[in-house]
Amino acid sequence: MEEHGRRVYLYQSRGENAVQTDSHVGMRVQLHCCGIGKAIPAHLPAKRVTEIIDEYGLPRWTEYTITDEDELFDELETIRDRGVAIDDEEWIRGLRCVAAPVMCDGEVLGAISVSGPTKRVDEDDVDRMIDLVRDTARVIELNAKYS
Repeated sequence: MEEHGRRVYLYQSRGENAVQTDSHVGMRVQLHCCGIGKAIPAHLPAKRVTEIIDEYGLPRWTEYTITDEDELFDELETIRDRGVAIDDEEWIRGLRCVAAPVMCDGEVLGAISVSGPTKRVDEDDVDRMIDLVRDTARVIELNAKYS
C-alpha cells in the first residue's frame, strides 16, 4: 500500500521455487519503479502523484526504470486502461512482475502482485498472470468491502 508517498509491503508469500530478493514486510521503497508501485499511483489524483515525485524524485534502479515524469504519467494512464501494471526489470534486473490495484468505492487501497525471474516468466506467462492477478484483486476488494 502507499504510505507517505512510498510503497510499503504488508504481506508477502513465496513459493518453493521463488527467487529471493531483498523485499520484505515493512519495507518502504519508491512507487514508480515496480508493478505494485505503479498500480497504486495510477489510481491516485495527479496532484498527489506530482507531490510524491517532488518529494522523492524518480531515481533509476535499473536501465529500464521510468525516470521521466511525462513518461510515468503516460504509463499510469496505460495501467488504468489495462487494469494492471507490468514491471519488466524496472526495479530488479532479471525480475518481471504483474500487479493489480485493490480498489474500494473508487479509492485505491493498495495492490497485489506476482513476480518471477525473466528466464521463467515469458510473454505468455505474463498474459496468464494478468488474469490471475486481476481476479485475485477483485476477490480482495469484495472481502474488504463486505467483511
